[in-house]
Amino acid sequence: MSRDTHEQHDDDFTAVDASMISSTSPYQPTTEPVPHRHSVVAGIVVDMKFVKSLAGLLKIVEWIFSVVVAICVGLVGKCPNTCAPVNFMQFVAISAIIFTTILIIVYALALQPKIPFIYWPLTDLINCIAFFVLYLIASSILAANTFSDSDKAAIAFGFFCTTSFAVSTWLAYKAFSIDRRKRSSPVSHIKGEHTEAQELA
Repeated sequence: MSRDTHEQHDDDFTAVDASMISSTSPYQPTTEPVPHRHSVVAGIVVDMKFVKSLAGLLKIVEWIFSVVVAICVGLVGKCPNTCAPVNFMQFVAISAIIFTTILIIVYALALQPKIPFIYWPLTDLINCIAFFVLYLIASSILAANTFSDSDKAAIAFGFFCTTSFAVSTWLAYKAFSIDRRKRSSPVSHIKGEHTEAQELA
């Protein structure tokens, strides 16, 4: 068989392979790319939809502001009367950093299905309510006992955190309500699931 004949057969096989994976062919790839997710270092998949959503951005902002509050109260020198307001603010800030970090990791890496024994919508809602109240109390108490520039900065960022957690509480409540409706009557909410999820983004 001549070389031209071999090349012709190769072209024929290539054409057949192309037809098998055409859009109308039943021979399609078994795996499809997951939308809104990107692989980063060491094969870790990040849910970019959450990261770019308002809820995700607020959690990142809350984490950053909490770090600033912790640094500011850490720079406070000697207290004129009592350090209880400063210590309480530091406790709230460090606690917020820890719990917000956990939630960011869980939602950004889409780990909720792997930890099914925790009801994450309710956990997120409770977390937002708790730190909204704690930051409001801690900032108000520290504002009534301010004595240095460091604690004034901590007060300002503490109220920023209060506002951010207030908005996060509203978003978490919406997500919790949607999830509860889907769980109570999943059939009637299948069509509206995609639309409701986009409203939270």
